[in-house]
Amino acid sequence: MQFVEKMQIHIAWFHNIFGPYGTWVGGHEKVPAAAAAQLRKALAAYMDPTTQHEIEFWGDAKQQRSFLYINNCVEVILLLLESDCSAPINIGSDCSVTIDDENCRAICRDVGDVHFRYMDDIRPVGIHSCNSNNEFIMKTLCWTPKITLEASMMKTVNWIRGEMEKMLHSTGKTA
Repeated sequence: MQFVEKMQIHIAWFHNIFGPYGTWVGGHEKVPAAAAAQLRKALAAYMDPTTQHEIEFWGDAKQQRSFLYINNCVEVILLLLESDCSAPINIGSDCSVTIDDENCRAICRDVGDVHFRYMDDIRPVGIHSCNSNNEFIMKTLCWTPKITLEASMMKTVNWIRGEMEKMLHSTGKTA
């Protein structure tokens, strides 16, 4: 903020941005990428219904988070860059969901034999609730996310499905 009088500056605080081309495999998934890892596991069960699959949650999966689709994020970044706003601004969704609800709503309801295991031990689960307060961004940039969480999760699911099919195809396996 000390440079705001010397140059144009924009400060954004991003809240759980996700979408296609994000980390979805490899064990380095964190929220929101952990949602992608859980979607990958659910899709694996869907693609191979003869096996039993388990989705592991650290804690009770009742931690609340807000997720923002990358297309919504790019849209608001462009608005911010065209504005004269130099105050810090939240870029996120003000719609908070629990970790397991968000995944169940997106794909797990139609998957079949998926079991949930809750690791309610000493593993870190993070803060219980984290949500974007969008009052300032609505007032300053007249912006709210256009693509809903459910629609954006389905777009991400379809992309992950395509990536999984490419992986299977390259190994000669079929789903």
